[in-house]
Amino acid sequence: MKRIMPFLITLLIPFLFTACSLVSVNSLSAEKKFEIYHSVVNEIESYKKEGDIHLKNKYYHKAILAYEKVNFYEAKEVYSKEYINNLKNRASYNAKYFLKKAHANAKKNKIKSLYYINITMRNNPTLKEAIKLKETLLEDAKVKSFINKKEQKVQNLLNKNKMTVYHTRSLNNSVKKLVKYDDFNPIAMKAKSIIKNSYKGLVKNSISLYNKKNYSQAKKEFNLLSSIYQEDKTINNYLHYIKQKELIEEAKSYLANKNYNKASKVAKEVLKINQNNQEAKEIISASKVAKCDMTGTLEAKGINLYIKQNFDEAKITFEKIIACHPENRRAHAYLKKINQQLNTIKKLR
Repeated sequence: MKRIMPFLITLLIPFLFTACSLVSVNSLSAEKKFEIYHSVVNEIESYKKEGDIHLKNKYYHKAILAYEKVNFYEAKEVYSKEYINNLKNRASYNAKYFLKKAHANAKKNKIKSLYYINITMRNNPTLKEAIKLKETLLEDAKVKSFINKKEQKVQNLLNKNKMTVYHTRSLNNSVKKLVKYDDFNPIAMKAKSIIKNSYKGLVKNSISLYNKKNYSQAKKEFNLLSSIYQEDKTINNYLHYIKQKELIEEAKSYLANKNYNKASKVAKEVLKINQNNQEAKEIISASKVAKCDMTGTLEAKGINLYIKQNFDEAKITFEKIIACHPENRRAHAYLKKINQQLNTIKKLR
């Protein structure tokens, strides 16, 4: 808790003054401190995630702000000064580079110029020269018509007032096409807010499908949600759960068809995702038992290979038997004979 005390005190200041007297942080109940602590921890994680998403989408200015907030709340350099400065240098370079491209296209292709100005402002939203050029471009008749068409598509979807994964995906895609040219477009910002507020309901509906064991449909919806709400833990967790279910069913199918090696292999893939998956462990165990139940057949095969002097294959066969039944004396006896034969052959060579 020490790591966030500076921020915790800042957070509590509005609540500490009552009737001109200062209330000590220590006077808060343990439950209240715990509640505030977890609230701050969640806030820090939120800024980390936000920064990573902005960086991935090359919104360098927003990424820098998010990472600086993490450093402030943690009261230490989670992101080093060198790293932050490198991002600032990249943002500064990009702003100058794309501003130059915007000016180069300002007369011959105003829509392309607006696109470059938008990238410029993702790197430096306060650059006066960029703001002025953007205002000029947005007053152009062709640009107005172009932006208006994209706004209309977003508005039409907003007017339908639906709350389904498929509708939200369509809305999100239309917003992306609009903010490609204007991140601060009011209709786009309104749509983004609605998409954000729809999160809980959409995830709840998809979880309901999962709970009803409709894994195929749940998978479709969670995949769509992951494209809208990037790097979301809940969505990613359910996609992992579904992946486990699919692999378990595949492993069960192999087991039923007596393909024990593949059943075991697929079950081990499940354990890589979740090492505590009990069904996967049971399938591996069942595959091993089933393979061992074939010992009688393997013995006959091994003896036949030995008689035919196919010692390498015979050795592999008897080793399989011993792996299942270490106490099998006959298998040990044959393996001993085979090793002697192989050593003799090796010496003769």
